[in-house]
Amino acid sequence: MPQKAIPSATLTAAVRAYLGLSQLELARFLGVTRGQVAHVEAGRKLLGPESRCRLSQLADLLPAPLGLAPAEPAAPAPASSTLPAAAPLRQRLARCRRRAAQLQQALAQHEARSQQARRWEQILPALEAAVAADAGPGAAGRRQWVAARQAEAHAALAADEAAAELLLTVRLRHLQAEAAELAQLLADFY
Repeated sequence: MPQKAIPSATLTAAVRAYLGLSQLELARFLGVTRGQVAHVEAGRKLLGPESRCRLSQLADLLPAPLGLAPAEPAAPAPASSTLPAAAPLRQRLARCRRRAAQLQQALAQHEARSQQARRWEQILPALEAAVAADAGPGAAGRRQWVAARQAEAHAALAADEAAAELLLTVRLRHLQAEAAELAQLLADFY
């Protein structure tokens, strides 16, 4: 008749969760396999005496009600009259503005590539017709060149590129909004 698991299964899971350990990491400390830890947590097996002792060593370090350590102190309530330090706000504002400038530049480059691709799409049909009729020396190379321009234009105007441009725009707007909010905070309080 199999033994019923004692609360060590719950304790094992609690220790792992509190300390952020994987089953394998806890198993190494306990001197067992990862599978044994899984079985203990599922209530199918019990830990041996040495492993239970090691588990107790860890469990005793946990705050109440699981362990013997004193309960973790509550986080102090933020003082409503205390202003945050200005330096981190100014640093973040500078980073936001710098990143926004980079995104503006990237967006401008993206828009320029899209505009150039649209121009190529307009002239490609006529260029393809002219090159197709060309039978002179190097005509095959010119046809390949036109085909490459066509592929580049289609790639630049693909849905993925349009989505990338929209994402750049969204990021830029959010950074600009954050920068404006930070600038307002600094102006209001400092």
